Amino acid sequence: METLTVKELMTKEIDIDVCDDFDERIYIAFCGPIDLTEAGYKMFSDVLETKVEIYPYSAVLCVNDDIIKLNKLSKLFSSMAGYCSVNEYNEWFKEV
Repeated sequence: METLTVKELMTKEIDIDVCDDFDERIYIAFCGPIDLTEAGYKMFSDVLETKVEIYPYSAVLCVNDDIIKLNKLSKLFSSMAGYCSVNEYNEWFKEV
């Protein structure tokens, strides 16, 4: 197992399933790398240092029962996967 931050995970060229350690509310594929715009950093800055445990076929977000962090991470990962408006995606993300 390797431990990274969300910010570090986003720089990796990796396709991996990501879930949370609370209630599996987040269970989504991540395909990296992806980068944030300035607006994206502002929007998601409070969760970028969240620890992620990397296993051979999956990654686990360590939210430690923090529902606010869980909801923000859910918004981040679902948005990275395209589950947001085109305007939001273009505002928050840029391709690497």
